[in-house]
Amino acid sequence: METAQIFEKVGNAVGLGCFAWPISKKGRGFCSDQASRIFASDVNDPAALEALLDPADVERVSAALALESGFSLELRLRNGRWIELNVTVDTADGDRRWLGTVADTTHRVMQAERSAGENIYQAMAENSPAMLWMGDENGKCIFLNSALREFWGVDPEDLSTFDWTSTTHPDDVEKLSTPFLKAMADQEPFKVEARYRRADGCYRTMRTEARPRFDRTDGTFLGMSGVNVDITDRLEAEQQVAESTRLRDAIMQVSPDAIVTVDAEGHFIDFNPGAEAVFGRARAQVLGQEMDRLIVPAHLRARHRAGMKRYLATGEVKILGQRLEMSALKADGTEFPAEIAIVRIPGSEPAVFTAFIRDISARKAAEEHNRLLMGELNHRTKNILSVVQAVARQTARHTKAESFHRVFDARLLGLAASNDLLVKGDWSGVEIMDLLEAQLTHVLDDVGTRLLLSGPQVKIAAKAAQTLGMAIHELVTNSLKHGALGHPEGRVDLTWRTSARAEESPFEMKWIESGLRDVTAPTSKGFGHAVIVDMVAAAFDADVDVEFRACGFRWSLRARSAEALNK
Repeated sequence: METAQIFEKVGNAVGLGCFAWPISKKGRGFCSDQASRIFASDVNDPAALEALLDPADVERVSAALALESGFSLELRLRNGRWIELNVTVDTADGDRRWLGTVADTTHRVMQAERSAGENIYQAMAENSPAMLWMGDENGKCIFLNSALREFWGVDPEDLSTFDWTSTTHPDDVEKLSTPFLKAMADQEPFKVEARYRRADGCYRTMRTEARPRFDRTDGTFLGMSGVNVDITDRLEAEQQVAESTRLRDAIMQVSPDAIVTVDAEGHFIDFNPGAEAVFGRARAQVLGQEMDRLIVPAHLRARHRAGMKRYLATGEVKILGQRLEMSALKADGTEFPAEIAIVRIPGSEPAVFTAFIRDISARKAAEEHNRLLMGELNHRTKNILSVVQAVARQTARHTKAESFHRVFDARLLGLAASNDLLVKGDWSGVEIMDLLEAQLTHVLDDVGTRLLLSGPQVKIAAKAAQTLGMAIHELVTNSLKHGALGHPEGRVDLTWRTSARAEESPFEMKWIESGLRDVTAPTSKGFGHAVIVDMVAAAFDADVDVEFRACGFRWSLRARSAEALNK
């Protein structure tokens, strides 16, 4: 009996998966009943086997058969089953044939794959940066991966004695235990946030998500498996964002400046109360509207739109982060000067911009007022210096050297007294009684007795007040030296009047001395004469007369216009 026939009989008798395939075309092949069941077909030659194999293994079998020597291969069939072939070459009886056995290894391969998968899972769980854990049916830890062991400072050998509940923040015990115990009792998933003490003693907030674990065979509850995520930094960041948002909202509400926010297309997405006040528009009416149409003057809109388009296309812009002055537009159509600063909200995509806009109309008006004041001050300073220079020159010309300082100082004091009154009145003019009192300080004892004042209240314009003050000073000084105030029997009447009638002088003033004898005119005219006549005539647009009568000196002015009076 041939070896192949014996192999076939024995294989069928003991249920062995065996086969014989002729190497040459001589002879016949066979496949035992068990082999046919494993192959799911009668395989009597290599070609029949290759038709059953997964395409990836056909080439491996072809290469092994080409060597015409024994081989062992684990192969995958097209039906998904795995087989192991052990083949040798038989040369008995003069014919060359393949003799081999086949075994179904599907279960072993799948178990190996499952074991490899479990090993991969365990390795992944152990080395995952996420903090993974498993607990038993009593809530005790049976597995902590390396990340969680490092967090709690747990040695793997001490896992059996580790009590994770001891690391819970005292204030969070109830917050954590309630959902945990309920989930354990109901065998349901749960989520909870609580603070745990890290190995360094610092408490960190963790978010725990866990699911129940059951035995695959009988469904027995085995405990919970879950992941802990440290969310401390996220919570702190959220708190900072919330605080920043509250601060921003507070600033937006109380800021007197306009704070507006627009999107990349230039539409309003925020408009604070300050903006409502500055522009005269309600927030509800402007949200979603085009900014340039509402607050940018028409003559600036084209430039504004071109700048926005250029920035969105190239990222190049000159105005971001700068403080600029330009015109803005109110709801009633009036333009006003504004100071503007624009920033892009960090991280906004598409771009979002916030503009801080301040109405500087008052500041501009104040600057203009200051400019005018400085010009006026400069003008008045020059005028005063010119007057002082003239007083000095004329005093030196008409006064002896030994009395120059006394006379000059007296005249400057008179001028200063008038200027003090002008400054107090913001250079708007001086009440005539205030002006007279300032110039008569050194003869106040005579006022009301030998020096009588009479006239209505009237305000003298600034320029004329300086001159009138100097004139009164000269009249008093001359009267003390040569006239009525220098003699016990002398008397002075200083009177003035105003009139609104066109045919009368709007302002007249007289200085009349009496009680003297044999008064004669001086032989020469000095600086005092220039002050009381020429300067007064120019300042008041007036006719000024002086007269030396035997009983005393007389001085009068009769204004042709009311330019020297404040109306």
